[in-house]
Amino acid sequence: MKYLIIGLGNPGAEYSTTRHNIGFKVLDKLAGLSNISFSTKIDIENILVVTDDISLPFGIVRMRKKGSDGGHNGLKDIQNQLLSSNYPRLRFGVGNDFPRGKQAEYVLDNFLDEDYETMDDRTDLAVKMIQAFTTMGIGRTMSDFNGK
Repeated sequence: MKYLIIGLGNPGAEYSTTRHNIGFKVLDKLAGLSNISFSTKIDIENILVVTDDISLPFGIVRMRKKGSDGGHNGLKDIQNQLLSSNYPRLRFGVGNDFPRGKQAEYVLDNFLDEDYETMDDRTDLAVKMIQAFTTMGIGRTMSDFNGK
């Protein structure tokens, strides 16, 4: 079976250490551990989007079968392209310590030094969840990993 794993973020060096690019960080780690190939033909249930989530505290990782865009522009764009919100996503919490109306500035800002203390453990968990998704399916992965 083929899967498409999508990590959201912004291209360019100026965004490489921002919260918004946690999707890229997780997939960079996965690529470093795996022999990954790509295909243009994929079923929607075999898509997995890895994204930052301000609704979750930093480092909390949750997989969902589907959901709304929650105001996330990257997810809005994916839903517009797919014409559906029924695709799996791996949400990586980046926290929400920002003043009202400053959400964009927050997610495009760099991680704090204290975030890096647990970043490796949390991105390792995200990679394990992606691997489980592709081998055991979303139901078992959610059951085994959500809440850890």
